[in-house]
Amino acid sequence: MDRSRTARERGRLAEEAVAEWFTARGYQQLARNYTAGKLGELDLVLEHEGTLCVVEVKARSGSAFGGPAASLTAGKLRRMRHVTLHFLQKQALMHKRVQFLAAIVQLNTQGDIMDLKVVPIYFK
Repeated sequence: MDRSRTARERGRLAEEAVAEWFTARGYQQLARNYTAGKLGELDLVLEHEGTLCVVEVKARSGSAFGGPAASLTAGKLRRMRHVTLHFLQKQALMHKRVQFLAAIVQLNTQGDIMDLKVVPIYFK
């Protein structure tokens, strides 16, 4: 991989592309990189037609380590739920319907975005 872009830069570019993708489809951004102390962070919180959408952005180049979706571990999903509950409580939005989504961003070897897919996250 071309190291001209750091992992942080590639992640920021992927998050920006995902935010633009949702905005172009009529979603309103409520929060970006929402942090709840040691509980963790939410990449994007959006609202669309009365539903809150919590989006985890996963960007990778190639399929090493199982690709982007493989990083959505049980622990990561548990932290997402806890941070989402924190967000809902702090913003007085407990009455809202919530949908969890993963935005899978495929990068080329230079770190440019090649593909973006949004898929629902289902909890067991």
